[in-house]
Amino acid sequence: MASIPANNHFVDADSTRQVSVEVEDGPRPVEGQLKIVTGHGAETDYVAVSIVEPEDSDDAVDVDEMLAAPVDDSSADSEGGGVELPDLSLRENAPVAALGVLALAVAAGSATLSDSVAVLVGALAVLGSVAAAGYLLLE
Repeated sequence: MASIPANNHFVDADSTRQVSVEVEDGPRPVEGQLKIVTGHGAETDYVAVSIVEPEDSDDAVDVDEMLAAPVDDSSADSEGGGVELPDLSLRENAPVAALGVLALAVAAGSATLSDSVAVLVGALAVLGSVAAAGYLLLE
């Protein structure tokens, strides 16, 4: 048996909406009809619905059961078997650093060429943002 947990889903004109269907354990396929009412009851139609077993996908990934067990961090560190995080060197982050330098150059040039306090405040905001991003990038 299948059911929709909530009813009266409002859908704007020319749009779509995904609706969840709860299916009890049992044989498949489960078939039925979905009642669709529009125009505050002015029009009613029924759509045939069939819920079948999902097919195995070619891009599915098998996960080892060992990954479900929690890892004791203290024993992993003492044995040297802990999870190592990748070392993000400056070379790997060079495109981000280059964009940061470019943003600083544009902000400095704008602040220099403009006599506006708002542009100066914006340039300082860019400087602070790039500094924070650089800190997080190197942390």
